[in-house]
Amino acid sequence: MGEFLKDELGVAMSGVKWDIGNFKLWQSTRDDIILFTPKQPVLAKGTNGRYQVGVSSYRQQTEGTYKITGGSAIFTITSAIQYNEQEMANLKEQWRATVVGSGRALSDNPKFIPLNIRKGEAQVLINETSGIPDKAHNDKEIGTPGGTNSFLIKLTELGAQEWTQGIKNKTAIPAGVKFMYEYLQMLPTVGATVTLHGKRVFEHLSASLNVSYDGWFYGGSAQIDAAWEKMTREGAVDVTFWGSTSPEVEAIRQQLVTSFSTQAQQEWFKMLFQPKPDVKPATAGNTSGWFGGANFALKWQKAEEAIDLEYKLKFEGWTWLKASMDADLVTLFKDLDESYVTEVNTQQSFPVSVVVDADEMLSNVAMSISASEGLIPASPVFGKDGGTGTFIDTSMNPSEVTVQYRAKVNYEPSKWPIMEKIGSAKVSEGGNQIVIKPSAWVGRHKIFLFVRDGDKIVPPSHLSQDDFIVANVSFQGPHLQAPIKDSARISPLELLEFSYPLDPDGRAGQAKFSAFGTIGGNLVYGKEQPISFDEEAVFILADKKGIQLVSKSSVLSGEAGRGGLAERLLNRFPGRNEGTKLGETSRPNTSNGNQIMGTVQEIEYGKELAFTIKDASGSLKRIYSQDLKMVEVLRNARSEKVRVVLDSSGKYAEKISILLPSSVATADKEHSIEAPIPVKDIVGEDERSGAEYSLASRFVPAKFYSEANSRTINRIVIHITDGGSNINGTVGWFQNPVNQDGTYRKVSAHYVVGQDGEVVQMVKNKDIAYHASSANPDSIGIEHVARASGAFGANDQGLMPTAVQYASSAALVRWLCEEYEIPMDREHILGHSEADPNTSHVQCPNAVWDWDYFMEMVTTGMCIDSTC
Repeated sequence: MGEFLKDELGVAMSGVKWDIGNFKLWQSTRDDIILFTPKQPVLAKGTNGRYQVGVSSYRQQTEGTYKITGGSAIFTITSAIQYNEQEMANLKEQWRATVVGSGRALSDNPKFIPLNIRKGEAQVLINETSGIPDKAHNDKEIGTPGGTNSFLIKLTELGAQEWTQGIKNKTAIPAGVKFMYEYLQMLPTVGATVTLHGKRVFEHLSASLNVSYDGWFYGGSAQIDAAWEKMTREGAVDVTFWGSTSPEVEAIRQQLVTSFSTQAQQEWFKMLFQPKPDVKPATAGNTSGWFGGANFALKWQKAEEAIDLEYKLKFEGWTWLKASMDADLVTLFKDLDESYVTEVNTQQSFPVSVVVDADEMLSNVAMSISASEGLIPASPVFGKDGGTGTFIDTSMNPSEVTVQYRAKVNYEPSKWPIMEKIGSAKVSEGGNQIVIKPSAWVGRHKIFLFVRDGDKIVPPSHLSQDDFIVANVSFQGPHLQAPIKDSARISPLELLEFSYPLDPDGRAGQAKFSAFGTIGGNLVYGKEQPISFDEEAVFILADKKGIQLVSKSSVLSGEAGRGGLAERLLNRFPGRNEGTKLGETSRPNTSNGNQIMGTVQEIEYGKELAFTIKDASGSLKRIYSQDLKMVEVLRNARSEKVRVVLDSSGKYAEKISILLPSSVATADKEHSIEAPIPVKDIVGEDERSGAEYSLASRFVPAKFYSEANSRTINRIVIHITDGGSNINGTVGWFQNPVNQDGTYRKVSAHYVVGQDGEVVQMVKNKDIAYHASSANPDSIGIEHVARASGAFGANDQGLMPTAVQYASSAALVRWLCEEYEIPMDREHILGHSEADPNTSHVQCPNAVWDWDYFMEMVTTGMCIDSTC
């Protein structure tokens, strides 16, 4: 085995597993090796023995005292074992005694190695009132097996207090972290349908989970897993195998039932549950309330909301299975002290944060960091596990400071070149947050071997010990003096991973693979073929007649007549950037004008998203969708009337309008926009006089407002819709804000600004719009088509304001200020939650609104972004 190929093992077909302390252990496909992984991640330590954590609270001097205005947090977690050599030896002895004593181990003296996992998602679970994770790391790939992942969090004023108090006083911090990853297991060829019976599942979960102060059923992962296991045993989650099953399947039927059920749980998790960091209101002297940590709430609050779900999947040989681990910050931060907290006076000082992600091929990263003023030059060095660093800069004008860095990335293989990355940016552009990802310059492919009999995979147990295949790989690039090559023996029970260095300048290289060996006594050979960079996996299919090499760019050596096995493998192991993403389509986006009106009956979350509409005649129509957000909105609109516009194929939904708003609107307060704005169709244009603002595209009258002969306008209130991306959905709602029970919500705004900068006026300036309760009489309300992350569910990434939208809104606000002599400052240009402190829409618009960027355009009258 050379520098570019390495063996990897997966879980054996038997699925034998042990739970020992904080670890899970599995029998591997080799009798003498046991695989292990921790049940929970832990804080990573640096080479100096300190935890890689830093929490900063920003303080601003006001009237002779300092007030906390916000903060930031940076911490690194790992799934690796952080024991010294003796501690690890003792742990392995404990494992050896347990697994051998169980009578299920296949060796009396097994070796223990980490479980091979595929990159998955890492997520911070935190309430938006406390902080917002940096999107560059949250919901992103975990990294390499046993590696680390770092999180950057922008803390609010409340969050900075919670985190600093939590660390200093050993009190609860309302947040947690969750890993979702995949691991390999060898499985027989078998398919099944998993059915979730919604009403029965709701009965189980509402009885077994906790109930929060605001009526949500919630619990930690262990509670949910235990409930899911019980529901599987009792049939609320049902697993039905397809057709006849082989003796291999029957021998491990119960383990397969568990595997199928667990995969469905992981597939549906984000649709069924949402993060629930807070489980009881805060009380005087305790900002965090009762700590929820890594808790999740069932999205169904009553049985009527429960729906049936169906998930079909098939196992065939090597299969990636989904799993997860999580931890609350009480557990993660239990050993921290106040030395991990820094108080920063923002008018003079600010942190420069550095994050270096881990990579299994990494040796070290040497950096040099400097700034245009204040910062003492630093030269930190990070090892193979990466890490974090925080350096304090001082300036009277921090936003204008430019931070420069140079990073030299050195990898373990001696033949790999040193990669260099240089960066420079102002603090106002995020220059004080430096992120180095060594994996960005590493190409990786997994190579699988399957022995076939026609269109079927031959179980490894049926192969002769004389059968073998050797895989050859090579990579050539303009940054390499000579091509790199490697060879290794591969078996159906042990895959290979091929790693190589990419060109730091982005120039293309070429990876290739070939294979030869003997099957059934016959010499077989597969000619060298290319591998595309974005392919995660390639395959060697062998039988007595020859070798077929399977990759995205080539399916060669006799595909004709061999059936669809190659295609099935490519579909099971898609490329890194391959396939249609949710919300995108590979079909032409042309509507045939065909529309269906009716009520939503059922929603299917399977390989393809689909829903059923019942029209006025009682006929049922099954419609497909490639937009998860669209389907999530429909889930809250069951039994409500909708209009669906189909695409040219007549099969897929192109546009959906909810003709009656979701029941969420019934909880709104009078004369105030409290909840996300539903999507509604525009019911007609206004026939009266046009818009007062010359740059408005149109005037469409809102249904509710109060006429006023004259009034004094003292302030402007900024809102976000927390709804869909189309401005017409918001305009239609203000025209006809009718609840599900036929009553009206008395809500409106003077203007609506779309993502493309369009401005629509809906209430005359002299009249009173109903947008911010007590602030209505002397204010102008402006809605913006934008959305905080999580507004449409736990997997919703949100909808940020665009540059052109900011510019269009700033021009409108500047005109209003000049027209009504309103000072152009933050005392008179407010967010909804500032103008109406009693609103329940507490993050409107601050969850997504960049006030500094916006106010600079308002006050200067100039667009400060070339894209707008």
